[in-house]
Amino acid sequence: MATALWATLALRCLAARPWLRGRPAWSALQCARWPLAALSAFCLLVLAQWASVLPGVLHTPDVHLTAGYLLRALAYLAAFALVMLCVNTPQRVAGLLGAVVAGGVLQAVLAVVLHSSRARYQYLFTEFVQGHRAMGTFPNPDHLAGYMELTLSAGLGLLLAQFAAGHVAAAPAWQQRAATALRFLMSAKMRLRLMLVVMVVALVMTHSRMGNGAFFLSLLLMGGLVAALSAQWRRPALWLVLSMALVDVVIVGQWVGLGRVIERLQDTAESTSLDAQPAQQAAAMPAMPATGGLVAPAKAEESIQDRLRIPRLSVPLVVQQPWFGHGGGTYVLALPPIKPAGFPHHWDHAHNDYVEIAVDTGLVGLALLLGMASASAWRAARLIDDRHPPLDKGVGVATLTALCCMALHSMVDFNLQIPANALTLVLLCALPWATAAQRRMQAARPTSFAS
Repeated sequence: MATALWATLALRCLAARPWLRGRPAWSALQCARWPLAALSAFCLLVLAQWASVLPGVLHTPDVHLTAGYLLRALAYLAAFALVMLCVNTPQRVAGLLGAVVAGGVLQAVLAVVLHSSRARYQYLFTEFVQGHRAMGTFPNPDHLAGYMELTLSAGLGLLLAQFAAGHVAAAPAWQQRAATALRFLMSAKMRLRLMLVVMVVALVMTHSRMGNGAFFLSLLLMGGLVAALSAQWRRPALWLVLSMALVDVVIVGQWVGLGRVIERLQDTAESTSLDAQPAQQAAAMPAMPATGGLVAPAKAEESIQDRLRIPRLSVPLVVQQPWFGHGGGTYVLALPPIKPAGFPHHWDHAHNDYVEIAVDTGLVGLALLLGMASASAWRAARLIDDRHPPLDKGVGVATLTALCCMALHSMVDFNLQIPANALTLVLLCALPWATAAQRRMQAARPTSFAS
């Protein structure tokens, strides 16, 4: 319902602004014609499924589920277009990144407070129980971890842009160096750095193995990429990566529960080794009850094989409808007919975004979304160059880090099925294209004014 209202409001905003129908608006949209075309084609594909244009090929077993899926897709398309049309100045770019960071800080503070108080409440007919892992307002700790990855990516880009914008030569005297250090401690950069610490605390408290692993691996990869592509940012980027690795992980992480994340990783490795034992030993282990309400006592954590069991089981669904899928949002209906008897639990999602998107919209739908993400990654990588302003380079870092985090985390989870995470990723994917639109509109402004 909220997604439908958001999509309607966004489209109404687009239609109500007369200046959006002029030449500058069309020029701005043309700068992102490829990702917009991919998202539009994806929406048309889901619309054709909802309308059952070709029964047996383009259809859906549940029009209501596909209608909700279509509304979410339209909301993401409208959000991408709104960024292109409205985020048309450097101040608005920085403001949007700041808004994403502010949302992450708010969610992190809520997660810490709710987790510390062991809160238990009901919202929208869903009961939330805060257990041993922080989850904030999300129904799953791994989804909070995914949201923290995205907001931390935006904060990293914004912080690097501020470091570069405020870079000055080193002061010769120690008094001047001390004064510079004090000014830094009271500056907006330090406030933003503390916000990143708060979000890292929430990320660690989720105890998400892939969430923490994906973010810090992406952080190392982006630090190396920035150091290779930008000589001006080589030193600030390396210092930032080292500070986050040492201060946030080693010091703060040990205080808030990084050891629990390491224990879960070790338990995963032990469970994997148990799964690799001979069949005779595996047969001697106690079987999992068919009710799905209990977990085998021999395994403290899901192994890699356990986590990949559902995606592997879902692959035949892709083979059944390879090109256009079973219908947007209908994975929950497509899985039960092929699920083996006695298979534990009820699964609404595939715990793998690539597989679930392929089941819902086929390989065509998956290729369209991957094309949009690849185009945005290519555009963001081009911004990490010393010829571009610091804020544009910061946008490139934010987008690439977010895409890298989601590409890794989506292998074992379904963050892209969560509207908050998917919408935030779409906003970050649109920002690199908005920077190109700004330059094009600035170049066209004198001509349009003269006419």
